[in-house]
Amino acid sequence: MASLPLEICVDDLGDAWAAVEAGADRIELCAALALGGLTPSPGAMLEAAALPVPVHAMVRPR
Repeated sequence: MASLPLEICVDDLGDAWAAVEAGADRIELCAALALGGLTPSPGAMLEAAALPVPVHAMVRPR
């Protein structure tokens, strides 16, 4: 039986790298998770592009 991909939601690059090292198959990058998750900054998204797994940014219109 195939396993499901593991996606981890993080709000900083340190946590993103830790998630990758722990076996995450992809990352959902947010900002301010304590507030429910907001769109990450352009700089954070550029830095996340260096991760060796796919990264999806949460985009919120507020």
